[in-house]
Order: sequence, then structure tokens, then C-alpha cells
Amino acid sequence: MFVKKFVGVVVFFLFLFSTFFVSVVDAGECKYGSMYAWFRNTNEEWRNATAHPSLKLGEEFEVKVVITAGTDLSVIFFKLREFGNPVFEVIDGPTDIGELLECGRSVKNGDNFIYNWIVRVKTDTEWFNAYCPLEVFIQFNKNDHDDCTVSFDVLTAYVVNEYWDGYNATDNINSMSEKNSMPGFEFLMLLITVCFIVFFRRKKLFLF
Repeated sequence: MFVKKFVGVVVFFLFLFSTFFVSVVDAGECKYGSMYAWFRNTNEEWRNATAHPSLKLGEEFEVKVVITAGTDLSVIFFKLREFGNPVFEVIDGPTDIGELLECGRSVKNGDNFIYNWIVRVKTDTEWFNAYCPLEVFIQFNKNDHDDCTVSFDVLTAYVVNEYWDGYNATDNINSMSEKNSMPGFEFLMLLITVCFIVFFRRKKLFLF
């Protein structure tokens, strides 16, 4: 009886392990293609998704994505996305976070697409001292009615409420000053209105 129970427990844990292993291996694949992603801090080695770094406000990092078509496709769509309060912003890359990227149309089996982003933690984010994921999402379209999708977190970062050593606050202040010094739409409309009033008043005085 003890042997049967022991064997049952072993089989159960082997099943759980195999399920976990399969889910990890197939996390970046579906029937029409595959997507794999990597993360790295500045001047560090690439880490496979899902990475679990600790990041500070203003800290920069890189994301790399490799997409491979597993068959002929009509189109491939990709997106970096996050949920809830915005935490990340793109400094350089093919798209902003939440923006849809069309990787290619009339894609052939075996076609590869490689993309890189430089991203940083927003300095004014309201979500800190907490974990925040950045997800990669892809959709492989065989046609308008047949597609498959893959999504997973390229990183789940713990955001620390302190500035990164490499963050240049002066640049941010200068950019904000330039932005604030530019006249807004409301100010321009007010200026135009005042000009019209002055013009017509002067014209009325000349008429009489």
C-alpha cells in the first residue's frame, strides 16, 4: 500500500513538472510561428524572458524580440504593452508601448524579424515599490479568419522609489522648461481674440 501511494505521489509531481516544462518551452510558440524575447540592463548580459530585475526611476534597459514565421502568413502584428498605471516609456525603438507594429505582409515560412527597444522607467510614475510587468504580444494571421497569438512578460520588474544613478535630471528639467515656455492653444486663442477686439475698436474710432 505504501509503495502504491509513493508511486502515485511521484507520478503526480512528474506530471506537474512536465506540465510546467512544456509551458515554459512552448511559451513563445504557436501553430503559425514563434516569438522569443530578452532583457538586459545597461552593459549587462542578455537574460531570457521572463526577467525579474529591480529597477529605479529613470533607469534604462533594453528589450530584444526575435519573431519567426512557421508557415506562409498574410501579416504579423506585434505590440509591447503594460496594464494599469503607466510605468515604462520607449526612448528608442520601432514603436512606443501600446503601439501596434506591423512586422510584415505576405510573410514566407522561415522569415525572421528582429527588433530592439531602449526603454526606461518613467520618473513620474505613480507605481513604485511594487512589481510591474512589461508584456510582449504577437498575432500571426494566416488569413482574415485564421490566426494564433502568443503573449508573455519579457520582464516583471520591482520598481524602486529612487532615481537611477545614470539618470540626468537636468535634461528632463530643460525639456520641461522648453515645453512650458511654448505657448499653448488656449493662450494663442486668447491672443487672437484680443487682437480682433483691439482692431475693431480702433476701426470703430476711425469711422466716427
